[in-house]
Amino acid sequence: MTENTLLDRNAILEARPEQDKEAIIFEMADTLQKAGKITEILPFIDAVHAREAAGPTAVGFNLGLPHGRSSCVKQTALALARFSSPILWDIDTGETAQIVIMIAVPEETSPDTHLDLLASLSRQLVHEDFRHMLLTSSKEEILRNLNAVFERNTFDKT
Repeated sequence: MTENTLLDRNAILEARPEQDKEAIIFEMADTLQKAGKITEILPFIDAVHAREAAGPTAVGFNLGLPHGRSSCVKQTALALARFSSPILWDIDTGETAQIVIMIAVPEETSPDTHLDLLASLSRQLVHEDFRHMLLTSSKEEILRNLNAVFERNTFDKT
């Protein structure tokens, strides 16, 4: 990942059919650590779990949006995973996810940073053609489209 992008090619994952929610959250966090965006995997996953305990991150449309603010996040970043078919995302509600977008935000940034990111994403994710693009397009097209969404907005990326 470059310093100026929230998402890069290596953070777009093709999930394996046998992976469940916990496995993909771990793999996405691992990807962010390898990219130098987070310093430690397990404390970040703890932050994601704490957020999940406050309220589910299944948002309908077969989307999961796990996110966490943590001191181990060095720079605001995203990771995306897509499954060939939906997986169970929220055991309590039965909601599923086929597209998972993880948001990592440094603890010292404004609490509004991840809310702004979620709002920008949500404005696009309600459109079926945008979700279809995320499921079927090349990594390059996904990068181009998602980074364009975020370039139109200013986020604290530190």
